Amino acid sequence: MLPRTIDWDTDRIVLVDQTALPDVRVTTVTSVDGLVDAIGRLVVRGAPALGVAGALGVVLATRTLSGPELDAACDRIAAARPTAANLAVG
Repeated sequence: MLPRTIDWDTDRIVLVDQTALPDVRVTTVTSVDGLVDAIGRLVVRGAPALGVAGALGVVLATRTLSGPELDAACDRIAAARPTAANLAVG
């Protein structure tokens, strides 16, 4: 059975690496920096997937950040791929 394109597992985001297709390679993200890196490397592709990744990134950030630090993390997620409007909406 194939893994979900994006999944939440406890305190981490699990992504099917789109750059590896047609092979299946899973990338695990445990920080906002890791998510921003994965988005920049095109591990996550497609508007719906980017929206979900952005939303899960905010959830991940809320686990350890608050106030201005949380706002800054959300801004970094939204700016990870400037052409991806769904990151800011997700």
